Amino acid sequence: AIAVSTEAQARLLKAMEAAKCALAVDISARVQVPALVELPDGPWDLDVPLTREDLDEAVAPLVSRTFASVDHALADAGLAASDVD
Repeated sequence: AIAVSTEAQARLLKAMEAAKCALAVDISARVQVPALVELPDGPWDLDVPLTREDLDEAVAPLVSRTFASVDHALADAGLAASDVD
């Protein structure tokens, strides 16, 4: 396993957020994080493409769980989605 520092995780999160924002106007973006981890033979740079389709596929389970939670909360409150403004 490769250990990723807290600082590297923060840089990765920032790069992912930037790519997500770029995908709001473009169909693809790159996630680039120089020297993400330090390996025995030197630093390893992350540089990968990300498409809207990739992002949608990655977040689909989270979105589904969110809808399930909302549906459950509405049912507990005795409301329908159309009752919410």
